[in-house]
Parts: sequence; C-alpha cells; structure tokens
Amino acid sequence: MSGPAKSMALLMVVCAVPIAGLAAYAFRNREKPGARGFLLCLVGEAGWSVMLATITWPDLILPVHLNTALRFLFQSLVILGWPLLVWEYTRRGRVHLRPSRVAALLAVPVATILLTATNPAHHLVLAAESPANPTGISDLVLGPGYLAHVVFAVALVTLPVGVLLSDLRSAHGDHRRQLLLLLAGWAVGVPGALQTHLFRTIDWIPLYVDLTPVTFIVATGL
Repeated sequence: MSGPAKSMALLMVVCAVPIAGLAAYAFRNREKPGARGFLLCLVGEAGWSVMLATITWPDLILPVHLNTALRFLFQSLVILGWPLLVWEYTRRGRVHLRPSRVAALLAVPVATILLTATNPAHHLVLAAESPANPTGISDLVLGPGYLAHVVFAVALVTLPVGVLLSDLRSAHGDHRRQLLLLLAGWAVGVPGALQTHLFRTIDWIPLYVDLTPVTFIVATGL
C-alpha cells in the first residue's frame, strides 16, 4: 500500500500549493474587510494539508503526537479565521478585537495543542493504542481531548452560518450572490474536514484515503 499512500500524500501537498498562492493574494489585500479572516483560513488549510501529507506518507516523518499538535495549530487558524471573515464581511468593515475576547477564544485551542504535544504522558488526546506510524489519521485511536477539539471546532465554524443566513433574508444582487458563495464554501469545507471520521467506519476505504485537502481547494475557490 506504500505506493497509493505516497500518491495520496503527494496529492495533499499539491492541493496546498494553490491555497498558499491565494494566501499571498489575501495578504496583499489584507486591509479589505474579511481579508484577515480569509488569510488565517488559507494559511491554516495549507498547513493542515501538509500535516495530513506527512502523517499519510508511509515513512515516519514526525512523531504522531507532534504531527497532531501541529495539525491542531493549523486547524485553529481556520476555526478562528472563519468567524472573523464572516464578522468583517457582514459589518462591511474591519473589526477591532478586544484582547480579553481573543484570549478567551484562544484558551481552548492553546490548551488542546499543549495537551496534544504532551500526549505520551497522559494519552488524553490520542489513546495509547494509536500506532506509532499510522497509515493515516483514520488509523488513530481518539481520546476525549481529540473529540473535545472536534466538538469545539464544529461549534465555532457553525455559529457564523446563522449570521450569514440572517443577512441573506434581506440581501439582493451581488451581496446575495456573495453570501451564497460563502455558505457554499462552508457547506463543502466543513463536511470535507470531517469525512475521515466517516471513512474510518467504512471497511473498503483504505485508511490512507483523506480528501480533506481536495475539499479545501473547492471551498477556497468558492
């Protein structure tokens, strides 16, 4: 299975390249409303894809707990970037973030990343049964800390959808089309990021198959 697994890993890296290019575009336009959140999402998606590639590659590149900690770091950029993008877009201007609010939002991701980086001492994020060189993240045995991270992530990226839907009721013209594209990007990206948890329950899908980076390309394009 090393050949197909390597091909899957290379595809993940290839997907990260155009996302990184769009991140450079967002950086050049970072003064526009929503661009900061978009930039965070893009950097997070590109890094997330690379971390998936390194854990899918047949030869061990990083210890699993460190790879997962870095993946959680990049995921946190997406988790926080998406609400910022929606907030600035719907307000039609840059928003100023209070340090206290930023600290509150960062508390859970920082705690999760630290727990993951020290996982061998407690196995709260990845169970001790997780293989040292997994075929892919579907091969991991998840602990309560991992599941808590997933729940927090889904909640934080889903809440802004209510804001978009509320705006959609009175929107028209270009504004309505832009809202629909944002909602479509969310509808592709979020299930795409969760599909590996579905794939692990389907025996005929190899454990190295992970289409998350591919869905990122579609969601980012939208």
